Amino acid sequence: MKHLIAAATLLASPALAELTQANLTQTNLTQADPDQLSALISSQGYPVEQGTDDIGDPQLVVKSEGTAFYIQFYGCGEDHLNCTSVQFLAAFDMADGMTAEQALGWSRDQRFTSVYLDDEQDPFLQMDMNIDGGVSEANFTDNLEIWRSSLSAFKDYIDW
Repeated sequence: MKHLIAAATLLASPALAELTQANLTQTNLTQADPDQLSALISSQGYPVEQGTDDIGDPQLVVKSEGTAFYIQFYGCGEDHLNCTSVQFLAAFDMADGMTAEQALGWSRDQRFTSVYLDDEQDPFLQMDMNIDGGVSEANFTDNLEIWRSSLSAFKDYIDW
């Protein structure tokens, strides 16, 4: 029986190695690269523009359902490359602002997104995503859709 198990293991090893190699050759985001993320986001049907923030780190502006949001890059090197995380961010300039209780209510009830208020009580919806160590394109696309869904729900929440 031991010989049968050993033989099965040896026969399965090349197939397992081939499967593992196939998984490794699939596109994997190993850092937050603005060109790569722009292409991926565009492939999902969203218009996207590349730019930089106030300190020179990459920033993307994306539109979904008529609302612009930002993808800001964090953990970047001195050359503003090799960023390790991104933050999805949308700002809403409301005439009367939002109460702290409303912001806390949203943040308490949501799993992936949170809200903070600026000094005029305008809400900022945000979601962070770590890319350090790598994520698959499918994982990033799934997070993009979680964000899009949360953004839509938040707009309903504030009657935007």
